[in-house]
Amino acid sequence: MKRILALIIVFMLLLQTPVFGEQENLNDEGDVKGDVVGEISLEDVAEEEQYKFNFEVVAQNDEAKLFIDKSSNLLRVVSLKTGNYFDTKVMNGQVGSEHVKNIQKSDFVVTYYRDLIRGTTETWDNYTMSIKLDQVEYALLDNGIRCIFTVGDASRIHLDMFPMYISKERMENLVLKYLDDKQRQELLGKHGYYTETKDKYIRNWESKTKDGSPTAVPIPVLKRMYNLFYEIGAYSEEELAIDNEMWGVEAENLNITFKIVVEYVLDGKDLVVRVPVKDIETDPKHPISELILTPYLLCGSVRDKGYLFVPDGCGGIINFNNGKYLTEFSAPIFGPDPLYENKLYSEQFTPSTFPVFGIKKNDIAVMGIIEEGAEIATVTANVAGRVDEFNKISVKFNLFYSERIPLTVGFDNYILKHAERGYDKDIVVRYRFLEGENANYVGMAKEYRKYLEERKAIKKNNVPQQAPLFLEMIATVPRKKMFLGIPYTSYISMTSFDQAQHITETLKQKGITDIVVQYTDWANGGAKNSPFNDIKVIRSIGGKKGLKKFISYSQQNDIPLFFTINMLTTYSTKGISRSKDIAKLINNTLAVKPGFNMVTKVTDRVMEWLISPSFFSKYASEIIKWSNNLGIKGLGLGEAGVLLYGDYNEKNQIMRWDALPMFQNAFQIMDDYNSLLFSNANSYVYKYAEYITDLPVYGSSRRIIDYNVPFVQMVLENNIIYSMPAFNKYSLEGFEKYLLKAIETKSSLKWIITAADEREFIPAYLSDDFRMKYYYKTQFKHWEEKIAELYNLYNEFYQKVKSAEIDSHEIIDKDLVKVVYTNGVVVYLNYSTEEKIIDRLLLKPLSYVVVE
Repeated sequence: MKRILALIIVFMLLLQTPVFGEQENLNDEGDVKGDVVGEISLEDVAEEEQYKFNFEVVAQNDEAKLFIDKSSNLLRVVSLKTGNYFDTKVMNGQVGSEHVKNIQKSDFVVTYYRDLIRGTTETWDNYTMSIKLDQVEYALLDNGIRCIFTVGDASRIHLDMFPMYISKERMENLVLKYLDDKQRQELLGKHGYYTETKDKYIRNWESKTKDGSPTAVPIPVLKRMYNLFYEIGAYSEEELAIDNEMWGVEAENLNITFKIVVEYVLDGKDLVVRVPVKDIETDPKHPISELILTPYLLCGSVRDKGYLFVPDGCGGIINFNNGKYLTEFSAPIFGPDPLYENKLYSEQFTPSTFPVFGIKKNDIAVMGIIEEGAEIATVTANVAGRVDEFNKISVKFNLFYSERIPLTVGFDNYILKHAERGYDKDIVVRYRFLEGENANYVGMAKEYRKYLEERKAIKKNNVPQQAPLFLEMIATVPRKKMFLGIPYTSYISMTSFDQAQHITETLKQKGITDIVVQYTDWANGGAKNSPFNDIKVIRSIGGKKGLKKFISYSQQNDIPLFFTINMLTTYSTKGISRSKDIAKLINNTLAVKPGFNMVTKVTDRVMEWLISPSFFSKYASEIIKWSNNLGIKGLGLGEAGVLLYGDYNEKNQIMRWDALPMFQNAFQIMDDYNSLLFSNANSYVYKYAEYITDLPVYGSSRRIIDYNVPFVQMVLENNIIYSMPAFNKYSLEGFEKYLLKAIETKSSLKWIITAADEREFIPAYLSDDFRMKYYYKTQFKHWEEKIAELYNLYNEFYQKVKSAEIDSHEIIDKDLVKVVYTNGVVVYLNYSTEEKIIDRLLLKPLSYVVVE
């Protein structure tokens, strides 16, 4: 009985073993290494003592001054108008370990490979390993300063300064004859440093442990050994080289050093921080894998009031001191790399589509914009109590790509595979200083929009006079069939061209004049698509004749019509090169778009190949050729705007940062000839998009996030036309909340529509050779009246604010929101099931009030 009970307990423990992969950091997970300090009260933190700085002016303009204290390398930006300022680091932290306090005083933290084969790493902060050692040099720049850090202690005593093996004769002549009996006993005794054998002495410690990390020998012991060998004895580096050669020992210099440059430049009130990565000096055997830049520039103590702004979905807010210190926010910019650990399950979050993060602290705000290096950046944030008394947000850059390749035998067995080269461009982060009415997340959105407009990085489209209604029409669904025992695929018509025309005519008759149609799964195999280097319109929906007729109708009635193609994926390699045009993983196997069984968390066997970025330029030109021949003026590129990946083909590795210009070039080629529609989009797509559908209005539901705000929508409004996620794909909260969220975010409504019964999709959902998207009720007859009803309500609101912009957005409480527009219109929204009173207005449950 006890044996059975023991087996049950073991089985239950195994069930609780976490699946390896990228998951939200809970409890004390992550890099905190036991440094969690727990909840902090004001009593735990004394009033901050004024740190005595010795500032000198580095740069000045009409808006701000930049100071530096070279004793700590702290820089301060001071607004000339108000005297407000922000610092690049913290010098007077009171809570946390010595390790944490050193990071507070650092310009950066680097993680490098101690052993590339085993993948062992070590992390250094530049305060401990450079500033304290007085290893900083300076050079003035136009409007700034260049700080050159030598990181690492070249004079540090380490184990490999002492021979692993030394002959008895050489030990006697070089060391022992200079020692007294007590010193001899210390060196060779029972608890000594060397063991005597027949012909030699052997050091009692190997240089490295089994995992490849350096053997940890106490510093006092190393200092005593140094004293006996080098100071009392006659040993030297030359003698060490002789011993190593004699015994065939390849000694490694464990005193690794790096030279890293950080430039600080004042631009208006902006502080631009730049790391020229190609100028980093390091040993190729010990490349830097990660760099955290200015880890405490954006922080607020437990005594401050404010919040952190994170790129979570449409935008996320983490309130200072919210008590959620057992978890943290961590999100890669532009989403995770779909090629990274492609076969391992990872928890799926709403991707971070813009390289912006920030802090609101008391009367000021600072927004970070990653200008260069966003492709390799991950934003992290946590609150007071995590490791110290600060609420903070920072950005980490992955400079050297490596991946664990699972082995087929054994549990958690893998080999480490590295990219051929590391990141070799600049890292640039612009910190924008916001004051007054702009010192909040609305101000951040306005400033980011202004930033994009100044750089012509966002397309300016006309503001529609009527609210657009977005309809995504599913044309076909593949169906496996048999003929005389031979399997084949037929395509069931879900919405033919004629039916699509009828649906739009029906809605126009109901007064909906601005309809944007996205026509999906219409050619080249539909949902189970082949490459789009050539085109074959599916016959069951009307073929090319029906397509041209539908295009003619849409043009005559001013209906924006977009034919969606799966530009990045294919289920077939027909017409393209399998070896060159399909991306490869780091182990040189063909890259498949990751897919997992959500119940078992095991990868599926669907072969949906990812097309290599090296093919994009040619591919885009071929797409333009056939689309022009068919008279197509609008292309829907689906998720091509949110997936960013490279190609690890051994013959021509394309890293993620190499791939980004290839994506942009392809979009530019198509934008020159067609209007482009994307389903959600990373910020580098804003330059090419006329429409963006399915823009998130929520976040990833990470525990640390207090609420989400329409940051992306405020950036795009009156520039790019955008929509909500389709009601019948995402919303489980009912019509009222869907309409409320559309009004709060000024987002157009969207539905996924078919003419045929949605039950026709069921066999495709069960297929194991392609992935059919899951749809809720799609048949148009179910939605016809409700679409018109909700649209009319939304359009009534839209007419009052269509040319205005959101001027302020306030979360009164978790269910009550107030939005003010630049034309004076105020909107109150009540998401609760209870009545609310605000500004002397009574809001009924699940309702809104517009005040002009």
